[in-house]
Amino acid sequence: RDWPNKAELQAAAFEGARTAWDELLERGELEDAEYCASRLTALLTHLRTVHLYCLHCGCHFDDADDLERSCPGFDEDAHEGADSVAMAR
Repeated sequence: RDWPNKAELQAAAFEGARTAWDELLERGELEDAEYCASRLTALLTHLRTVHLYCLHCGCHFDDADDLERSCPGFDEDAHEGADSVAMAR
């Protein structure tokens, strides 16, 4: 995104002072654990369904059947101690 007044937003009233730019970049929603969990679930789902990739296995699969057959599950708990082909890749 192009910010036409970015320099103005970055100007501090005095050295070390917070600027309007700092406040604009602040991500308050990251303080909310429920929001973060929801966002993580959405990202993991996207990786699995669109890219056939499991973050926990650390590998890409050939197709949805390969993912389903080789990956022990959706979350990190399913991968702990798993004897999976994907884990050995």
